[in-house]
Amino acid sequence: MNTDLHNYIEELESTNPTDTAHFYRLIWLSGHILDLSDDEFADKFDTSLPAIRHWKNGKRAPQPVMRKHVYAFLIKRAKEML
Repeated sequence: MNTDLHNYIEELESTNPTDTAHFYRLIWLSGHILDLSDDEFADKFDTSLPAIRHWKNGKRAPQPVMRKHVYAFLIKRAKEML
């Protein structure tokens, strides 16, 4: 698990916020690697559950400026799990 976590952190830190396909992948992985629920995501970013599900299903993504905040949160959460 630690290897997966380290790889996930590296991927988050090196990703380009304008890459929407990569955003979808990283969000989907967050549920598996970080055990992050849709409810937690929605609470953290003050958004609806359907919006979070759209992110995870690759149907819609926030603007790149918002993705930076999402990535920062995911990095912090992942590092806390090390």
